[in-house]
Amino acid sequence: MPDTLILACAQHRLSFSLPKIMGIVNLNTQSFSQIGRKPDAKQAIAYAKQLIAEGADLIDLGAEPTNPYVTHSPGIEEEIRALVPVVQALAKETSVIISVDTSRAEVMQAVIDAGAHLINDVRALTLPGALDVVAKSQVGICLMHHLAVSKEVPLLPQIYHDLQMRLDVCIKAGIHASRICIDPGFGGGAPGVFYKTETQNRQLLQQLAILAVTPKRPLLVGLSRKGFIGRWMSPETPVSEYERLPGSLAAALWAVGQGANIIRTHDVNATMQALRVWAHIADA
Repeated sequence: MPDTLILACAQHRLSFSLPKIMGIVNLNTQSFSQIGRKPDAKQAIAYAKQLIAEGADLIDLGAEPTNPYVTHSPGIEEEIRALVPVVQALAKETSVIISVDTSRAEVMQAVIDAGAHLINDVRALTLPGALDVVAKSQVGICLMHHLAVSKEVPLLPQIYHDLQMRLDVCIKAGIHASRICIDPGFGGGAPGVFYKTETQNRQLLQQLAILAVTPKRPLLVGLSRKGFIGRWMSPETPVSEYERLPGSLAAALWAVGQGANIIRTHDVNATMQALRVWAHIADA
């Protein structure tokens, strides 16, 4: 894989001669997945360090669930209280890139002040004030495709158009392109920020190489243990999230073969081993 891309995240410069691994730490008990849920700050810090020891290049912290069926979504202050101590500790005690999965401007500012290096926004800086906060900082930003897609128009042109529009808005606001990576937004088709159907997720994976070469920004994919993985593994009786590791690894390796640069995963050690084998074969 050519080492032509750089992602600037505050003082960090991430290059992609090999794919990078982003380990997931959820600080909310109502996230989509039960794996990686660590609502207590001490547990979250310890778990993040475990993922780093297993080989994570980035840690992605999240305290606001995007699960549309949540019974309680934290307020801004609650989200800040959950995230800031963990960000501060990891910024002080580790050297990896700390990413925070949030869409709220106030939370972004608080975690940037606490030492975060990357904002991972499933709403692509569309909420009030978010664009301005990131533009005034030096952190990296991951823009996720989150819009509904029409069944009447080919999938990839829609996703490319929507992401390019957000890229243009960010660059116009003063965010240098080197600070931006993109996420095509794999999801289960539920209401909220994930709108893609199972068929669209498959089509997106099949054609992912297109987004890996244009708009020429690092490509992050989040496939880990998602519901459609379980249905693809066993269409008659979909497997639970605890049994979806083999399918998740298969999807991750396919994505890497299509040009994905960052794999967001609950399973750092297994993903790292799979990528090592992939890289060995690719080099050979």
